[in-house]
Amino acid sequence: MPRFHIFGLLLTGVLSAACASESSAPVPLSVELTPGDHLCVRPETYDVEEGERTMYDLVVQAIVVGHSHSEPVVVESARIELFAGATIIQSLFLQEEEMRAGIAYAAELQSLDLGPSMRATFRIETSELVLSSDTLLSPEETLLIPNTRLFSPRRPDTLTVTVQGISQQGRRVTGRSSVAVDLCESKNEYSFPLNGRWYTTGEPGLLRNAHRYNLGTEFAIDMIKLGPDNQVWEGDVRDKESFFGFSEPVLAAADGVVVALNRDATQSWEHVQPSEGESDEAFEARRHAEKVAAVRSDHRALVSGNYIVLEHVNGEYSSYHHLKEQGVHVEIGDQVRQGQHIGDVGNTGDGFLVHLHFQVSDGPLESDRSIPFRFEDILIRPWQPGYIVAAEAEQDS
Repeated sequence: MPRFHIFGLLLTGVLSAACASESSAPVPLSVELTPGDHLCVRPETYDVEEGERTMYDLVVQAIVVGHSHSEPVVVESARIELFAGATIIQSLFLQEEEMRAGIAYAAELQSLDLGPSMRATFRIETSELVLSSDTLLSPEETLLIPNTRLFSPRRPDTLTVTVQGISQQGRRVTGRSSVAVDLCESKNEYSFPLNGRWYTTGEPGLLRNAHRYNLGTEFAIDMIKLGPDNQVWEGDVRDKESFFGFSEPVLAAADGVVVALNRDATQSWEHVQPSEGESDEAFEARRHAEKVAAVRSDHRALVSGNYIVLEHVNGEYSSYHHLKEQGVHVEIGDQVRQGQHIGDVGNTGDGFLVHLHFQVSDGPLESDRSIPFRFEDILIRPWQPGYIVAAEAEQDS
């Protein structure tokens, strides 16, 4: 047999093996996480029969998956793992069926042209993305898995997400991304921004805080004034004056400068309560249409109503939302002192009760990141989904 023929057979075998290896090799997926710089983990200590137990929890606001190949891909699973050093201390395995509802929700937000809401919730600019509404991912599409939460009895330092699937041609596809996990704390001391007895819907950053799934409000709390027998209102619930918290003074939680505010929102009780004779279905449809229209025009005004933002030392900002009509008593540029009366509690914006929404952030914008904080003048012990606190602070005029 001629030498060149033997060489040709060898070369053909090498090329065939290479092609077979290439076709069986995993195809890379792109995986990005939000937030991508670091995740904030928070400890909570609570009582059990054996004594006290501490749990750490964190939220990945968005897992964004894409690929640049010519054939569609079905995303089959996502494995989220928490590490302490090189040790896996907790893991969560999401199968295709478990991811579908969240993927469809994110795609619906984009289809409604709710870019401001997407930026505030996920810190993602989606105008240039085409979000898939299912686990089937076409080449030009991106898949967004929202709001993944994990708990661990040990403090983690790294989170890793591994996404796997299969292409239309039967090739395995995979992608991975990691992000650091930090124990986040405010650098400043803040006082409770109200006087009297209030029910708070959580303690900042703990497991039962309902704001955890929005990056811009992740560690915020809501505060509702309690009257006799722990009632929230007395009389007609449709009358804002019936709520014990309405018009209560809002106090600056720390020394600072007013850097943003809104005083144009009106107290429209009808948009959060059904009209007389209106069915639940009609009310929900009307609310949905009103929210979509409002988000497209001014997302922050819809959500926060009348609000004040103060800048403090160490690059931190405190925000006070849902203030009543004519309930903003400062101007941009004003220097304020801790305990100063800066506004009045109301229910403007997107809320169902008269209450104060309070948070600390790393910037003045609603898309800036929320920071865990503590009130220096009250002590809260976790015991149920919500806390009753009493605060008596000196009020400056």
